[in-house]
Amino acid sequence: MQYIIATHGRLALGYVDTIRLVTQVEGLHAVCAYMEDSEFPEDMERLLNSFAPGEPVIVFTDLLGGSVTQKIMELWAGREQFQVFAGVNLPFVIETILSGSMPSREGMEDMLERSREQMVWVNGLLGCG
Repeated sequence: MQYIIATHGRLALGYVDTIRLVTQVEGLHAVCAYMEDSEFPEDMERLLNSFAPGEPVIVFTDLLGGSVTQKIMELWAGREQFQVFAGVNLPFVIETILSGSMPSREGMEDMLERSREQMVWVNGLLGCG
């Protein structure tokens, strides 16, 4: 299983760094788009082509309508064992990775719902907003 976090700027590096603090996951990759030292989408295409045919790949991106997500879908549209999640947050990425396998459709929807529940307005919860 391969995991790719692809974002505008260096957000992907921050996610990867944090995930490596709390997990021992293998196959975790960061793709930082539109940086001076990067060549997106070429970097993404090289990474995808380095994986064995049919190897399960989960990609996490920052923005649903963003160019990173759009380009990734162009690069691997229609391939088996390939899932893309956009607009992700850190709890969702960690839970998906810790599942250790390609989640079922129902499993993905459950994880997405739990991820949404992680977003709360803390001041409102404490009544000090």
